[in-house]
Formats: sequence, C-alpha cells, structure tokens
Amino acid sequence: NRKGFNSSNCKAMNSIGYKETEMFLSGFIESVGDLEETIALNTRHLAKRQLTWLRNRPYVVWGRKNNISEIAHEYLLKVADL
Repeated sequence: NRKGFNSSNCKAMNSIGYKETEMFLSGFIESVGDLEETIALNTRHLAKRQLTWLRNRPYVVWGRKNNISEIAHEYLLKVADL
C-alpha cells in the first residue's frame, strides 16, 4: 500500500495504543502525558466491556488464580457430566 497503513484501511490499527498514537502524531492529542492517560482510560473501558461480556457467559468459571489446577479439575468433571 503506497499510502501506508492507518486506522481507516487496517483494522489492527484501531487497537488500543495504535489509534491513540495516531491521534497524537496527527496533533489531536497534545502531549505524551495526555497520550498515556488516553491509552490507560481506553484500556480500562475495554477491560470493563470484556468483564461484562464474560459475566454473561454461563460456561465461564471464575476462581482464584492460585487454584488453577483445582478449577480445571472441577470444570472437567462438570463437562464430563454434561
């Protein structure tokens, strides 16, 4: 592509960090500090949307990080009973 990749012709460039950096380089975001704040804010928004989506899935099993083998074992037992 002679014009290069940008957010209008490449979906990956719409990822968090890329689109904000493009806005910074275009002058829409004025400072590196504002860039960092915008990326952090958009990351939090994405994480919230992901958690909301996951909470509405009945097959998602929530558990503690330090008990992953126990969680996997319980999940496999549950799936085997289906």
